[in-house]
Amino acid sequence: MVRTVLDCAAGLPFAEGLAIADSALRLGRATPSQLRDAARDWVGRNRRAQQMVLAAMDGRAANAFESGLRAACLEAGVVMEPQVKIATEGGEYRVDLAKLKLLVAEADSFEWHGGRESLHRDCTRYNELVREGCTVLRFSWEHVMFERAWIGEVVSAVDRRLKLHKSEYKTGEIVPSAA
Repeated sequence: MVRTVLDCAAGLPFAEGLAIADSALRLGRATPSQLRDAARDWVGRNRRAQQMVLAAMDGRAANAFESGLRAACLEAGVVMEPQVKIATEGGEYRVDLAKLKLLVAEADSFEWHGGRESLHRDCTRYNELVREGCTVLRFSWEHVMFERAWIGEVVSAVDRRLKLHKSEYKTGEIVPSAA
């Protein structure tokens, strides 16, 4: 399995290589140290692409869909942590991706989020996270598969906005901008 992950990391687009590496870690088919050790002796092509995947891989990613979303964020320069728990007044929620528990990105499929009960659950979850101070971005399978550049634009723009207004998030107050 280690060789397969390394081959995929070197030969496939970043998002696909990352999804395979994340899956191998999540399923216990390889460890980060096994992959990094084997990569030291790599003589094949695309070593740089392989190293990018190995630097970003994370077995906490729940599935390939989330890995693809994280890849789009990383390609835009925004590092997001997978499967983060965020405590709110209404309970604790595990989000797909988060940065400093302020910026949340969710990979939402119609299959999981398409019914009446799931809509109610999602609305409650979303509102609790916003009440806690999170900016929550939701992306569909179609976004992740076909509009990754747009995801990067959105995530990086929101990340920049949050950095500009960081003091507002710390104090909970709106700070007037200097004119």
